[in-house]
Amino acid sequence: MSTRWTPDTCANLGCVFDIYFNNSGGMALKNVVSKCKDHAGLDDQTAFNNAHKENSIRMDVVRELVKHDPTLIKLNERGEQIIDMTRIDSTYDKDRKLSVFFGGKTINIEAGQDVVSIVSGVINVD
Repeated sequence: MSTRWTPDTCANLGCVFDIYFNNSGGMALKNVVSKCKDHAGLDDQTAFNNAHKENSIRMDVVRELVKHDPTLIKLNERGEQIIDMTRIDSTYDKDRKLSVFFGGKTINIEAGQDVVSIVSGVINVD
């Protein structure tokens, strides 16, 4: 199965990838439609890999936030539990460092850092 993916972690939703899902459940690059300014200088596979990694890190932070605040879960129109992303904002800076904004607090994450420890440290500080 293939689909078009526009990572919301890219500036102005500039990256657009056609991807397919392999038999093991992973996704792989099929085609690059466009790249955001931060990924424009990279070859197609590296741009896709970086966008996927950045999105994964952001979602790791979001999942950790849900552990600390279960009210972030809401029901969609089909009655399924989903994360209320309207209460969480995030951005990557020019150096691709992630900042996540939630409940008046800012969580800053760099690649390779322990998401659980950083989120817990920020959320548990009054």
